[in-house]
Amino acid sequence: MSLELDYYSCDVCLSLEEFCQLLSLNSQLKILKICGSGPIKSDPDDNVTLTHHFCEFIHFPSLKNIILRYYDISECQTILKLLDAPNMWRLHLEDESYKAGC
Repeated sequence: MSLELDYYSCDVCLSLEEFCQLLSLNSQLKILKICGSGPIKSDPDDNVTLTHHFCEFIHFPSLKNIILRYYDISECQTILKLLDAPNMWRLHLEDESYKAGC
């Protein structure tokens, strides 16, 4: 089973809580691919981590492969802090900010 969140419009971006709920419903994933589609910050000027009390680790016992393409390093860090994947074999990180001219 796999899940791909791929470059969706800002009009439909998920809050951190919604993002956590979506991932929690898919805890049996083997492949997770997130491309520029992480949770949005409630305050765009806030540079601290997005992790809050309502969203802790999400356990993925079967997850083997994580592909994460990001525009914002704090978003990337937040996503990685959320994932508990003890059986992961492959982690692919790619900074997309240079492509977008950010």
